[in-house]
Amino acid sequence: MVHAILTIPGRPEHVATARRFVTAVLGEGHPEADTATLLTSELVTNSLRHSASGRDGAKVLVAASRAPRWLRVEVTDDGAATFPALRRAGSGAEQGRGLFGLLAASSQNCLRSMTCGRGVG
Repeated sequence: MVHAILTIPGRPEHVATARRFVTAVLGEGHPEADTATLLTSELVTNSLRHSASGRDGAKVLVAASRAPRWLRVEVTDDGAATFPALRRAGSGAEQGRGLFGLLAASSQNCLRSMTCGRGVG
């Protein structure tokens, strides 16, 4: 099993760093690399947009694990006043589809609230 953790500054320009990290942990040619990096990008972006991790000096933690038959990517942010919720986006909306994409593309998912923030994986 391979397991690694990356902490990045809570800035939009570091979303690409999180994607590259997940790609490196999965290894070259992993069949789920594209899906995992897309979901990582979505989760980190949501953390920056909807949590305290988007504030100056804040951080986002990305953990990635893989074994022969499974992989897991978890993003933990600094929390917010509300918990992530599914909502329908209008046909012309540019936001509101992230959690639906996560549910559709992952075989398992978990949202949890912690005293230090929120975790999605």
